[in-house]
Amino acid sequence: MKEANQDTGELPRPTRMLRLEQQIGYVMAGVSLATSVTLGARLHNTLLTVAGVLGTIVFLIAVRRGHRIFTALAGFLCALAISTYFPIEIAMLIYSGYLMMRTSNAQGKLRRSQPQMSRAERQEANAARIAAKRVSRNKRAAQPAPVSNKPPANSRYTPPKPKPVRRSEPTKAVKAEKDDKTEKSDKMKSDKMKSDKIGMSDRITKAIRKVRESETDG
Repeated sequence: MKEANQDTGELPRPTRMLRLEQQIGYVMAGVSLATSVTLGARLHNTLLTVAGVLGTIVFLIAVRRGHRIFTALAGFLCALAISTYFPIEIAMLIYSGYLMMRTSNAQGKLRRSQPQMSRAERQEANAARIAAKRVSRNKRAAQPAPVSNKPPANSRYTPPKPKPVRRSEPTKAVKAEKDDKTEKSDKMKSDKMKSDKIGMSDRITKAIRKVRESETDG
């Protein structure tokens, strides 16, 4: 794969594992599997054996796919599963860290191999991008506005004045009834005034009589 990329003048993907890296990964997987089974049988610990075997299977699948980042993460997981055996755990951690370092170096090399734009070229690219944005903005502004079906508003139009509310005129019967009531009340008032005057005059005459009678007696 590396030779094919060199013939075509292209660099390999930074996350793609080399053949030597995959071979080392297969060896690490075999050692991890054998250690998990042997150590679990010696300590009579089934849980340790199952964790080591599952971690090794995940690591083996990642190595088979050939992705550096996935393989490094699977290596860290496998190292935790076989943490009871210190040498294999250290070897797995070192291998995973090596893959991460190789990925970072490959990405930096790929960025350096790409043609870099000069300052003038960057300014031209920015100017072209700004000009394209202006053109698109002008096109949107030049588009005709949607036609409305509503009639145009007339500046001389004045709204109609509200109609006055007509009050209902009282009927003749109501008027006659009101007149009768007023006449009756006036008549009652006048009768009361007359009776008051008559009563007042009677009281005055009675008082005069009493005075005269007292004089004659004296």
